[in-house]
Amino acid sequence: MTIYAVPDAPFSVQAVVGTKELSSLINSLLKENTSDHAAVDFDFMVNGEFLRVTLNKHLEQKGISHETIVEIEYIECHPAPKPEDSLLHDDWVSSVQGCQDCILCGCYDNTLRLWSTSGQPLMTIPGHSAPLKCVRWISVDGSDCRFISGSHDQTIFLWQWNRDRNEVDCIHACRGHAGSVDCLAVDSTKQRVPILTLSGHNEGVSAASWIGDNEICTSSWDHTIRLWDITQATQKSLLQGTKAFFDVSYSHLNKMIITASCDRHIRLWDPRASDGAIVKCTYSSHTGWVSSVRWSETNEYLFLSGSHDTVMKLWDTRSPKAPLYNMSGHEDKILAVDWSVPHLLLSGAADNHLKIFRYQDSHSS
Repeated sequence: MTIYAVPDAPFSVQAVVGTKELSSLINSLLKENTSDHAAVDFDFMVNGEFLRVTLNKHLEQKGISHETIVEIEYIECHPAPKPEDSLLHDDWVSSVQGCQDCILCGCYDNTLRLWSTSGQPLMTIPGHSAPLKCVRWISVDGSDCRFISGSHDQTIFLWQWNRDRNEVDCIHACRGHAGSVDCLAVDSTKQRVPILTLSGHNEGVSAASWIGDNEICTSSWDHTIRLWDITQATQKSLLQGTKAFFDVSYSHLNKMIITASCDRHIRLWDPRASDGAIVKCTYSSHTGWVSSVRWSETNEYLFLSGSHDTVMKLWDTRSPKAPLYNMSGHEDKILAVDWSVPHLLLSGAADNHLKIFRYQDSHSS
């Protein structure tokens, strides 16, 4: 980081130092160059992994000799995101997605709700005859906005919202599912009828994500993740787990997949791996089922998770031992998290609340 540059020369430090002592060292070096330098908290990386224990313990865990010259990178560390708002609904908030200055929520009271990112209620939309399970924005073009919703009532509704008049119309109902519609993934197709039916899962499909123009990833309660080629209407590959998967998120930045599972773990998968090591890392910190995960759309290392333990966590793939931040406040299980707006972290839960956290990224490199 050029704003906090120190001389590129070897330093001798005691092996028992941690991030606090290393931060003091960096700040003292910076103060030598700039007398009015204000102290800054830093995070440190050793061989691409964040330091979360003392340096000697980290080196022992990685099998690195204490006599080795180790390159340590440092990044400014900001405080944990703080909740800006907590928006009350009439029932469980089961799905949430932000888009520009608006937030769309699906609720177990059979309605969709629109909010401004500043917390102002914009509209409550009835129409479904059973709880909402999933919502997704399609497009926002000036005053013309479109989004879709899926429900336990086995239907998908396509909505058009005129923001100038604050009026919404259901312009199409998609029918054909024989069970609850639990997940949605949006592409640019204009079709309003089923194009393909992809069969293979033997239990409920919990999440779907586009991972390319012609490829879809799905997760299921049947302990599998499947990659599909929609041009051939065939399954490309099968990733086998040991427990039910509740959510999947694909990053277009790093081409990796993260999954949420009932075994309380988050796993990082590389579908391109040819050496058999498809699971690249496991992140273990939640004490309840992990219900929802979302990659950052602007930082290839960061992702969110929400759990039945009522906590939303912000992770860096380079910190497998511990999350960067824990965001608490919910009083019941988290059902959905979202990071569609780069500076907003969103969570919906069974305590009937949507919580909004503001985030400033200091870990991009």
